[in-house]
Amino acid sequence: MTEPTHDDADLSKLIDPDTRVDLTADGLAGYELGESISADGRRELWLVDIAGLGRVDHDHGAYAPPAHELLGPLIDEALWDRICDTPIRCCLPRRDGQPCRAVVRWPGDHCNWHRTSREAPR
Repeated sequence: MTEPTHDDADLSKLIDPDTRVDLTADGLAGYELGESISADGRRELWLVDIAGLGRVDHDHGAYAPPAHELLGPLIDEALWDRICDTPIRCCLPRRDGQPCRAVVRWPGDHCNWHRTSREAPR
């Protein structure tokens, strides 16, 4: 093992579960020693507070949130309003081959013309 460094900003590190050692027998109940491997292959030792794992309000040694939490809003509010205001249409093919533009109540519903023409006996 190499000497632990103080490079806490490397957010790609994960504790290797095979290297975790419980420190209760050494007088540190609730703590484990674990080795992490950074993206460039460096191995570092970490003192892990078991009670803090999985807690959002606990300082895990990172200076910034992980990259997967920095995505921002999922959809712009103006775009969301435009999507929600879009009417649901029948979309079954008309005689000219274009999709029917009649507004229906639910997705998958057919307009009155297509509903009656499909139910009519042939």
